[in-house]
Amino acid sequence: MRWSLLACTLALAGCALAGRPPVSAPPLDGEGQLYVYLLPLAHEAGRLSFQIDGAAALLESGEAIPLTVLGPEVGGAEQPAPERLLAQGRLPRGKYVGLALTLSRPRLQSPEGRTDLLLEANPSRADVGFELRSGQALALEVSLDVATSLEAGFRFDPRFHAAVPALTPVALVGACVNTRSNDLTLFDLRTKRIGGYVALGQSPYGLALDAASSRAYVALGGEDRLEVLDLTRADRVAQIALRAGDEPRELVLLPDRRTLLVVNFRSRTASFVDGFSTMELGRADVGEAPWSVLLLRSGNRAVVVNRRSNSLSVIDLASRTVVATIPTDPEPLFAQTSRDGTRLYVIHAGSPYMIEYALPTFALTRRILVGLGATGVEVDSRTDLVYVARGGDPRIQVFDPFSMLPVDTFELPGWVSRMAIDAVQDQLFALMPGKRAVAVLDLTSRRLLSTIDVADDPYEVKLATERY
Repeated sequence: MRWSLLACTLALAGCALAGRPPVSAPPLDGEGQLYVYLLPLAHEAGRLSFQIDGAAALLESGEAIPLTVLGPEVGGAEQPAPERLLAQGRLPRGKYVGLALTLSRPRLQSPEGRTDLLLEANPSRADVGFELRSGQALALEVSLDVATSLEAGFRFDPRFHAAVPALTPVALVGACVNTRSNDLTLFDLRTKRIGGYVALGQSPYGLALDAASSRAYVALGGEDRLEVLDLTRADRVAQIALRAGDEPRELVLLPDRRTLLVVNFRSRTASFVDGFSTMELGRADVGEAPWSVLLLRSGNRAVVVNRRSNSLSVIDLASRTVVATIPTDPEPLFAQTSRDGTRLYVIHAGSPYMIEYALPTFALTRRILVGLGATGVEVDSRTDLVYVARGGDPRIQVFDPFSMLPVDTFELPGWVSRMAIDAVQDQLFALMPGKRAVAVLDLTSRRLLSTIDVADDPYEVKLATERY
């Protein structure tokens, strides 16, 4: 019974890592996408809680367009977060004047006990003027003035305020690609608050950030192309067409900061693309189901991880050819290198072992037991510690680089698929697909600092100040 439960848990986690692309939302033809975030409640006059039964966006004409409420309970015990995703929905393009929120069950917790409050007005309004264009994704932040809302003693008269969040400076931007909802969540690395959304094409996957040029590149698996974004405007500025049937999944920006190495899942190739001229410069055949790509610290080679072929394709960047094929355990997913670039670690979906290879020879040196169902791996280049995540397990194991034994464990709200480390603040950003959120962990104190809500089927998280 225990093994059956474990198998089911790993199978559910594996759905997010399956080779089949998820069913993404249809294009935003004539519509826009709205995300509404609620800032945390202040704690004046005790601890307030209430339920949100409905939300709607208000057109200038007075028509109310319903939104989907994602988390009806507000207040009480919550994970640390600067804000939470309250509601979302597709809306017709046009000018809007605000939001309407329908509330119920307002309560005030105090040392003397819980008090039910009388709700004064329903629905409550949050006035904010905004225009939603066709094909645009937009975020709003909503806050409740708790002190004013509770001025009437035992009566609750909600006073909401709303605003479009300011764009995050490029040097502080973090980003998360959401495959099913076809968009990109932008957030501030310092405040952990939402900085905006960018609508993308069908089935976005891999992401590359270049803070120096204020650009981002996204692989659109459903459209056989790349999308180029201007981070200063949080908008799309160009498209790069690939070959029909490529299905690009992953990409990495090479050291010249203009050439992209793109992993094409369906055509089983890796293509070199000039991000400025949009020209394809070369192409190499790799293995079956190429899953991820890693630029080695030497800067002259890259490794493509082939999940179905159980192999690594080693690509020489100068000649743009595959120079070696290295066998792995079943279903390799991701690879990382040690701080000095002399070791390569590979995790597998179909093996309980992480393999260590010596570089540059790729000789197998160690097999490290990490447990079945590994989903993510990250090496902290400051400490050389190796972080390993597993599907269905809301923990990250920390391995010592010398003994390769687990020396620590980080507890998180959900299982993790991708990780990135902020070099400035020494914080780990861990993507939790099942929670549709990014957890932020302080690596010094080992404390969970925050969670950042994102959109549907989050795939990858990248940081402008990422430590490599």
